[in-house]
Amino acid sequence: MTSFVEFDVQPPPQPLGAAAEKLARAEALIRKKNYLEATPLLKPLAKSNGLARRLLLECYVNLDRTRELSEEFYPPQADSEIIYVADALWAEKKGEFLQRMLESDIVLKSSNHAVAEVAQKYMERLKR
Repeated sequence: MTSFVEFDVQPPPQPLGAAAEKLARAEALIRKKNYLEATPLLKPLAKSNGLARRLLLECYVNLDRTRELSEEFYPPQADSEIIYVADALWAEKKGEFLQRMLESDIVLKSSNHAVAEVAQKYMERLKR
């Protein structure tokens, strides 16, 4: 009498694609607070990858790259971006863009208290 058990074997994991490898390297660099080296790895990925975008935002914030923040993250796509982009637009003296952003749906419809505070702060500053 012969007995056997039949089961499916999972194929071996596929090698990481070039984009995933760059993202993994960038994450490792950020953990070491090496934002400068992580930035060029993330920049080409940020347009199509949400995690890369969030990590690039973190790099720019930590490197105090207000110009890049105001240009590459305008218009903002998330609450965290709103806060940093508002600060960057103010620092770069881009009042018209800041005004438009503060009047945009993403800001007006946000339920985040930090966004509301930042919006109020900059609306008052723009009135002066």
